[in-house]
Amino acid sequence: MSKEPKDKPELKATLEIIEEEPKTVREPEAEMTAEEIAVAEREKAQLLAGLLANAAAKRSERVVTPESAVSVSEPVFVPPTPELQAMAADVDEITAELQELEQQNKTMVKARAAAVAADEATHKARVAALNEKRNAADAKARELRLLQANAELTLLTEQHELEAARQSALAAQSRQEKDNSVRDRVQPLYETARRVRAELDVIFTEHLPTLKRLYAANAPMTWPGALQKEFWETVVTGAEKRLSEFRRMLIGLDQTIVDAEKILARGWSDDATFPADLRHVVQDLGLAAEYVRNVRESLAELTDKLHSIFERGGGVADVPDLARATSPAREVQAMAAHAKEQAQEIVETQTRATV
Repeated sequence: MSKEPKDKPELKATLEIIEEEPKTVREPEAEMTAEEIAVAEREKAQLLAGLLANAAAKRSERVVTPESAVSVSEPVFVPPTPELQAMAADVDEITAELQELEQQNKTMVKARAAAVAADEATHKARVAALNEKRNAADAKARELRLLQANAELTLLTEQHELEAARQSALAAQSRQEKDNSVRDRVQPLYETARRVRAELDVIFTEHLPTLKRLYAANAPMTWPGALQKEFWETVVTGAEKRLSEFRRMLIGLDQTIVDAEKILARGWSDDATFPADLRHVVQDLGLAAEYVRNVRESLAELTDKLHSIFERGGGVADVPDLARATSPAREVQAMAAHAKEQAQEIVETQTRATV
C-alpha cells in the first residue's frame, strides 16, 4: 500500500499565497451600496473556490515514485499553471475593479456632500433673502399701519371736535332758550316787585310816625274802662302788629328782589335745587304784587276802628288821619292786578308740570 505523496513545500507556499491573496483585497467602504457589496463578495467566493478545486485536482494527478523523489533539502519550484495565472489575473482584475468602485464611491460621496453643501448654502441664501424681504415688508406694513392709525386718529379727533362743537351749540341754544324762559317768567314780576317796593316806601314814610304814636298812645282817662281796654287791644296792639308785619314784609320783599336779581343775572342752572328756587321766587314775587293793597286795607281797617272808638268816646277831633291809605292810585291798582294774574298763571303752570 503506497502512501500518498506529500505536497511539496513550493506548491504549498504557492497555494497559501493564492489563498491569502484575496485577503489583501480591501473591503468596500460603507459608502458602497448593499447590492454592489453582495456582487463583489459572490465573485470573490467563486474565484477562491475555483482556485482551491484546481489545486486539489493537480495534486491528485501527480504520482510520487522513489525515482522522482527529490531531496527535501533541495529547493523546489513549481511554475504556475496557465489556469492559475489566468485566475490570478482575474483576481487582480476584480481587485482593480473593486478599488475603482471604491474610488467611485468616494467620489460620489464627496460629490453628494458638495451637492448637499451647495444646496444648504443655496437654501440658507434663499431663506436669508426671504427673511430680508419679510422684514422689509413688515417694516413697510408697520409704517403704513402707523400712517393709517394717525389718519384714523386725526379723523376721529375732528369728528369729536365737530360733535363737541355741535353739542356745545345745542347746549348753548338750549341754555339760551332756558335763560329766555327764566327771564320771561321772572322779569315782569321782578319789575312789579320793584315798583311795589317803591310804593311801600312812600306809604311807610307817610304813615310810620302815626303808627308809632298810636303804638305809644293811651286812652283818655275820661273814657269808660271797657272803651279804654278796647282802645288798648284794638288800636295800640293793632299798631304794634302792623309795624311788625310791615317790617317783615319789607325784609322779605327785599330778599325776594335780591333772589330774583341773582336768577336774572345767572339765568338757568342745572343745579338740582334750581327749579324749586325758581318756583319759590316766582311765588314770592306774585305775592308781592298784593302788598300795597294789603297794607292800605290794613291801615284803612285801623282807621275805621279809631273812628268807631273815638265816636263812642265823645268825638273824633284827635283821630289820626289814615283815610288816605284807603284810596290807592289807579296805576298801582292796575299794576298789582296784572302782577297777581301773572303770578297765578306761573304757579298753575308749574303745578301742572310737577304733576
